[in-house]
Formats: sequence, structure tokens, C-alpha cells
Amino acid sequence: MNTKTWTALLLAGALGGLGNTCAAPQQAAIVSPPDLSAIAADGDVAVQIELGTAVAPPGSIGVTLLSGIDFPPQAIAGLDARLAVTGTTANMQLSAADLSPGRNTLFVRIDRDGDGRPDVLMSSTFTWDAALKAAACKRKITPVVGVNHTDPIYMAGFGNDRRATGVHDDTWVRGVVLESRGKKIALFVLDVIGYFNNEIQTIRSLVDPALGFDSITVTSTHQHEGPDTMGLWGPDELTSGVDLGYLDFVNQSVADCISEANAALVPAEIKFVTGSTAGTSLPPHTDLVADGEVLQAMTIPFLIVDPENPFEPAPPGTGPIEVQGDPGEIINASVPAFQLRQREDGATIATLVNFASHPESLGSGNHLITSDFPHYMRERIESRYGGMAIYMAADLGVLQGPLDVDVAGPDGQPLPRRTFEIAQAFGEKLADRAALALDAETQWDAAPPIDTRSSGSISVLVQNGFFVIAGLQGVFGRRGFYTAPDSKRYVTSEVNALRIGNANIAVTPNELDPQIGDRYRARMTKAQHRFVAGLGNDEIGYQMPAEKFNPTCHQCWFYVAQGMEDACPLAATLDCGTVFQNNIGALADPQLEGEMTTLLDELNE
Repeated sequence: MNTKTWTALLLAGALGGLGNTCAAPQQAAIVSPPDLSAIAADGDVAVQIELGTAVAPPGSIGVTLLSGIDFPPQAIAGLDARLAVTGTTANMQLSAADLSPGRNTLFVRIDRDGDGRPDVLMSSTFTWDAALKAAACKRKITPVVGVNHTDPIYMAGFGNDRRATGVHDDTWVRGVVLESRGKKIALFVLDVIGYFNNEIQTIRSLVDPALGFDSITVTSTHQHEGPDTMGLWGPDELTSGVDLGYLDFVNQSVADCISEANAALVPAEIKFVTGSTAGTSLPPHTDLVADGEVLQAMTIPFLIVDPENPFEPAPPGTGPIEVQGDPGEIINASVPAFQLRQREDGATIATLVNFASHPESLGSGNHLITSDFPHYMRERIESRYGGMAIYMAADLGVLQGPLDVDVAGPDGQPLPRRTFEIAQAFGEKLADRAALALDAETQWDAAPPIDTRSSGSISVLVQNGFFVIAGLQGVFGRRGFYTAPDSKRYVTSEVNALRIGNANIAVTPNELDPQIGDRYRARMTKAQHRFVAGLGNDEIGYQMPAEKFNPTCHQCWFYVAQGMEDACPLAATLDCGTVFQNNIGALADPQLEGEMTTLLDELNE
């Protein structure tokens, strides 16, 4: 049969199926998948072909799959080599990698005598339901004394012993479940300062494994006006502020919300956009975010303690160390977002907005529980589109935040800083920029490919003497270190990456320097829209490029802890700001960046 004739048969099958053309004399048939059948995308598709009589060499059996009849581009694949023949039956499996949403046509040709001319031609056209399904869920996780939290509620993010006196607005877990082309993921966000990996593992264990999730991601907004979930902001620096009962409540709330969304999945469509905050605030910080700490270049003449064990002296003569520092202010003004809507009626399911800024616009003087500017962003988005709005923190390391930013009020004058008034202005301007991009995009994807990559559990060296002491005192609650035979202390963490349609999401377990965020985006070579999910599945502090890590804070940790900074031999070069005091160590960056680079490269092969 010539190519033209075979192509005509392919097209004929694509348009309606050939049934079992020419099959009757040999009693051959495609048993599975049946012609005109519909198959759910919950696993492999079994192919069973009855040959009628055995086919022996030089005879042959050929199988061709035409996929993507309803969702271009179409693809034609020859699958002869995957066929397993036993007597008069031939079997194989088709996976999500083979099929396209909608109709697919399987062609079978049997050449019994090996003369190159098919004696039997058959086809089966079937519908494979791999199109997108989605649902959203939110639950209040507002701490309430006597209900889910003990008294007092220590507020996280600034100094110790800041106690909540009331609630301004509720805090939430919000997220979505997506299922498409045989893959299912959960992406949820907590209105908390950060959440440790051991608690994330607990959440995952509370979700029924029979639900079949390929990935469960839980991130934190990093808001500074909620309860202490990490322990660092208790009554003093060595007393934990964590209420373990509250963590149990949050864990169950997240797990229940994931299960609830899974049970509510409906046919959906998704669109991705990338906006910008450029020009939304007053000079000199016009992008709604400022770099709160520009790191300086310097030379560290020597080291006092071993960087890999803060309780041991440094090897003799260690140093000097050149610190690169920042080239100036570094910010990320991009606003990636996605929106989900129901296919049936177009109703909005959820809108997620990703932005790199510390939600700390209320400052340290506030004592009311609030989710800060994400609250107002979400209200604005929901009033415009309906559905559920979600704020997801991006690469907000090195103090990316609103504290030094001015926003004009109705009279053109700067609004008063550290007020709910300016928090509202931040949130609404961010929402408006996301909406501007969303309204300009008209293309929806009803069957986005989903892919996931994970480092699995990895061990990260704790080089920070402050963290070691706090950990030994139980400040971090259930988050523990483990000590290796060489006496070095480690924590377990993870790095993840997701692909959804034409977007990538780098899920990083900390507060990421925007310089590294830009490196990650550069690796997303096949993604049009590039997200960074900061504080994803863990929070181990700031991560900056190793070349600009200043080790003096960790070197002088003992003197700093005793209030004797001037006595440290490195006092002249000491830099013990928030970025370095809350950094797990210089070795974290090459390790975590290496893991993420590998995952993103795999997603974008």
C-alpha cells in the first residue's frame, strides 16, 4: 500500500474510525480499547488485539497511533516494537506520554504471509479524558486562644515577645488541586511566617495515598503579622514561641483542604500571564518593593571558627575571604499569575498571584493578627473575578519588602507607612497589575501537561551557631537537627520544580535572593511564564549566592550572643544583620542551587 493510500486511511480513521475494516474473514478484532469508547485518564490504556490465527515470520503485525485529533498538534507514532504477542493475542500499554486529550485512533495492520501487503486493517477511535480538572479550597487558620492556640499568641517576624491583642482579618490556607494528562498535584499556601519540612511531611501523611497525588506543595506567604510557627519569636531568644497544638490544627486543616479540593474537581481551563509592578509606587522605589539591605563587598582577613562546625576553631591561617556583595539594589518586579475557570460555564475557580515581597507593611508596632497586604490583594482579585484568590511569595530574600516604599494616596501624597491604609494600597495595586495582565490574555489551555521533579529528602549542613544553640534549646519546636559521625549538624529539606502547561515553578525551601531567582528563571528555557515559589515545603532562612556570603556573623556568633560584638577579633568587618544571622550557611547555596538547576534542566529538556 502506498503512502497516499495509508494517509487516506489515517485521515478516515481520524474523522470517524474504520471500525473493524476487513477484519471479519480472519475473525481479528481490536478488543481494547473498543471503538468509540471513552477512557478515563487514571492510568495506562490497555491494548488487546485478537489476531484470529497466529502470525508467524515472515508475517508481521503493525500498530500506529494517531493522537491529538481534537487537541493539536497531531502526532503519529509507530508502536510495533512495544507489542507483546502470545499465540493469537497481542497486548501493549499506552501511557499518558503516548496519548492526547480527546480522540485518539489506533490502527492495526496484519500481514500474515509477509508479502508487505496487509491482509487485515483495523482501527479503534477512542476518547481519552485527560483534560484539565481543577478545584480550590480555603480554610481559616486564624489563631484563637482557647480554640486552637494557647495564650499568649507570639507574633512572628520582628522582635521577641510581641503578643497578639486581637484579629484584624483572618489568616488562611488556600490552594488548588490540578489534574491533567494523568498527573495530579496540590499547590497550597499558608498565611504564616514559614513552615518547616517535618510539618509538611506530616501534612502529606494525613492525605490518603489512594488519592494518587504526584506532588503536594505547601508554601508560606512569609507574612510578619501572624503567629510564630518557627519558634524564633517567643518571649526571649532561647524560648520557643511555637504552640505545637496550633501546628497540629494547621496540619489537619491543610490535609482536609487538599482532600476537599480533590473531591470537588471539575473540568477546567487555565491561563498564565506575567505582569509587572513597574511604576506603581513613588520614587525612589517605583516597583512596589525595595531592597531593604544592600550587601557590601569586603575582605575577611581570617576565620575564627570552622565554618562547618561553629564550635570548633578554624584551621590555622584560614582566610582571607573575598565577599562580592551586591552590585546595588536588586529586586524582582515581575508578577506571574495564573487563573482557573470552569469549562462548563466559565466561572472563575481560582487566581494565583506570585510576587517577591515580604508581607510586613504593618511593621513591628502592629499587634493585630492579619495576613497583611495579601489580604487586600485577594479581596480585590475576588471582587473582580470571583472564585478564590491566592498570594504566593516569590524570591523575596535579602529583605525584599515594602517598609521603605511610598504609595500615593488620593491626594497624590505618600500614605502613612506601617498602617492598614498603606497595606491596602499595596495589595490593591498588586492585584490591579495582575488583573491588567490577566485581562489582556485570551488563550486558555484545557489540557496542560503537568510534570513534577523533586530532589527528595536532602541533608543541609547547619553552619550557623545561632541556629545550633536555638535548636539545642528546642526553640524550633519539632524541627530537629541530626548529628553526623563527624559531629556536624544537619537538617533535612527538599527542592522541587513543577511544570504546568507553558509555565515552570521553582519551589525553593527558603527566602531566595533575587539574583538566584533570575538564574532559576534563565534555566526555564521552554517556559513562557516563570514562577518562584519561595518558602516552599520548608523554611531554612535566607539563601544568597555563595560568592557574596559574609561569614563574619557566623564567625562572631558567640560574641554577638553575649552582647560582646566589639570583643570579636573580626569586629571591624562584622556584618550581623538579619540576612546573615538568619542564614543556615554559605554551603547551602551551591547545594540547593545545584539541586534546583538539575530539576529545571530535566523539566526543560
